[in-house]
Amino acid sequence: HGNPVDYRDLTGCYVEEIPRGGSGVPKISYQVATTFYREVLTQGDYRLNLHGGDLEEDLLTGTMYRQKGEPKWDAENLSLCRAFGYEWIRESPPRKSSTSLEFPMTVGTEAGGMGRCQSDIVAGVVKGIYNVMKQLGMLPGEPETPPKAKVYSPYHLYTEHGGFFISNVRAGDMVSEGDVLGVIKDLWGETLEESAVPTDGVIHMVTSPAIWEGDVVYEIGKDIKEID
Repeated sequence: HGNPVDYRDLTGCYVEEIPRGGSGVPKISYQVATTFYREVLTQGDYRLNLHGGDLEEDLLTGTMYRQKGEPKWDAENLSLCRAFGYEWIRESPPRKSSTSLEFPMTVGTEAGGMGRCQSDIVAGVVKGIYNVMKQLGMLPGEPETPPKAKVYSPYHLYTEHGGFFISNVRAGDMVSEGDVLGVIKDLWGETLEESAVPTDGVIHMVTSPAIWEGDVVYEIGKDIKEID
């Protein structure tokens, strides 16, 4: 996710005041993010944040949103995620922001991964965009959605060792508390660590075999609930 110029993730660079580097020149990632915020994001009430999955990720296709802690807002945001049309919805709790900037209501998506560009994944994203526009009254008709959706909370599993990562599961697999999802080995094939899951849930994962200490290797969707 890093800008190759200054190695910063643009998603964390939305600020009120653009910081300057040691030479006094504004930092480029902050310039890009803040200009995009001022000239694009502030012009809308809703935002679709479309993610395609990184080269080293195997992700569960679905939508995602972060609760704001305001029941009416959160209910509408969940409704928009539901309207997009995917079966899975990632629901994150509110968090204290480092900025006072206000953002439009956002529906994020995860679709694809591992460097793939598949026609069915692209078609699903396009259909989801049309569904949300129908839900908002921007297009005629009703969203085409599955009869039920599943909402989950994310839990991240971090490594304690660096090494060679071998997974026993794939994205979308259902797992139970105590299952060993994968192992990390050293260059001589000795097991350094087993990744045991502390909760029931559904899998997102990293596919890169090269892992550093403290990396996230799995996201488990836990506390799954079904909604209409």
